[in-house]
Amino acid sequence: MDNFQDVLPIIIVVVIALAILLYVILLNKGINREVKDVEKNDLNERRQSIKVSRVAGFIPIKFRAFYEALKVAMPANYIILPNIAVELLFQRNNRKELKLEGQYVSFGIFTITFTPVLVIQLNDYSVAADTVFNIKDNIKDLIRNLGIPVMDYEIRDNYNIDDLRRAIAKVMNPLYSDK
Repeated sequence: MDNFQDVLPIIIVVVIALAILLYVILLNKGINREVKDVEKNDLNERRQSIKVSRVAGFIPIKFRAFYEALKVAMPANYIILPNIAVELLFQRNNRKELKLEGQYVSFGIFTITFTPVLVIQLNDYSVAADTVFNIKDNIKDLIRNLGIPVMDYEIRDNYNIDDLRRAIAKVMNPLYSDK
């Protein structure tokens, strides 16, 4: 019995320590749950307060007619993608040093293996601000140095498919002749 009385204070201290530890763990879980609930509620409130509207279309209206003409002009085994980020044409390790973020071309033409074969920059000379959206000549030169031809093309109200095919052939094949 003497042995039990010597061990009893140690058992009481261990039980109290375990109770405190369990209390702290449960308290911490409750606080974390409350913080997550508050953060979730804040996020939901912000989402509800922002007035949003659906995008009318991924391709700007002026580009749609060109896109439709381009689909007819290009063979079916090519993939046409609008609004291509220029940086995606370069290897990942070269992107930052080239500072290409925020630069987009109007259309990219790719093989079925997503190898880029042509970049098209549409120009709208009826709008003075369109120069803001045009990629710079030095970036066009960088793209050409990759072996990807760059074609500048003016936005029109309607497109002649044969003229578009000739323009594409001229850019993609430097030996092409209209004669």
